[in-house]
Amino acid sequence: MDADIFHNIAWSTYKATIFSELHKKAKASHLSIGFCHIAETERSRLAISAVDRLRHDYPHRVLFSGAYEDTSFWQRAYCLLLEILKSDSKVIVLPGYHLIEYWLMLIVAKLKGRRVAVFCDSTGRDRNTSRLKSIAKRIFFVCCDGYFAYGKRSKDYLISHGATAATIFQDCQAAALPATYSAKDIHANRLAALRDANGGRFRLLYVGRLAPEKRVDLLLLSVARLRSHGIDVDVRVVGAGPEGKLLFRLAVELGIQEHVSFEGSCTSAGLASYYESSHALVLPSDSEPWGLVVNEALSYGCPAIVSDVCGCIPELIEEGEAGFSFTAGSVEDLVRKTIKLQHDYDIDFWFARCTKTILKYSPERAASNILAGCMRLRAM
Repeated sequence: MDADIFHNIAWSTYKATIFSELHKKAKASHLSIGFCHIAETERSRLAISAVDRLRHDYPHRVLFSGAYEDTSFWQRAYCLLLEILKSDSKVIVLPGYHLIEYWLMLIVAKLKGRRVAVFCDSTGRDRNTSRLKSIAKRIFFVCCDGYFAYGKRSKDYLISHGATAATIFQDCQAAALPATYSAKDIHANRLAALRDANGGRFRLLYVGRLAPEKRVDLLLLSVARLRSHGIDVDVRVVGAGPEGKLLFRLAVELGIQEHVSFEGSCTSAGLASYYESSHALVLPSDSEPWGLVVNEALSYGCPAIVSDVCGCIPELIEEGEAGFSFTAGSVEDLVRKTIKLQHDYDIDFWFARCTKTILKYSPERAASNILAGCMRLRAM
């Protein structure tokens, strides 16, 4: 093998799509790349959807069935170290740096004289970590030979922790869309859906886990505020998680339960109708390394309003290009940006802006960047 790529879970459909494209590109370049997922999924993903096996159009192995957390550290460490010891690849790509087993993989790979790279989606705007953790991250990154960053913010983060800019390969993310995706059909569907959307209401959408850091409560508060200003707005919440019951109670307390629809979990293919029939996606997170739902929304011509901590700024969201950003935690600023987007909303205008932006971030581009990184590391 020229390179072995390790990933935490097979659940990630966007990575499956990228890896499928990477396998094709590597084969065409007469390079051999191995793919290994540590587990099938994570507990936090179980309520969202099952693993979509159809996305994995590349040879790969899954070390453990079920959720990542269902195996012990010792089980994972033993199997992963065995994988590194057996590997004859010149390049080892690690799934991250935040778990002890990844540190052990790094140490053994370096002792074997291998080039080591790591995927990094962290940014300087993530939740604050202790000084001790920052020092540990710096040590880990300095020991690596290459880095696959999600965007400018993660690249800046890596550099601030000792990585060399020349060894950072950027734009390694892309949303996995249904195989039947057609921009022309989506445009027609979107025109039909929005011109008859819920009696003319401005329709917002949230897609993701219902967890504290996602700040869906902020979205509900903004809907209540918008309605108090006389703006006819509603929101559909797609996803599941520990905050579900609390958010439902909050909607009742705010008196907006008739204007909030909790849709539960949905497959990636099933999300199409939600994106097509929504005026805007809102991602109000307090911590969001990237925000792949923004990739998906823009692909369907649906602009996004995101908090200013999201890692997809500035690649996907520049003010007025494919949406807006607002100050994280601020209901007032979220309300302002929603009103700004809602004012004289033009479906064709936003569809053109969104699709123009997202065409720059395709699975092919992400795969090309990973392949270029692996080739450069192999040659070092």
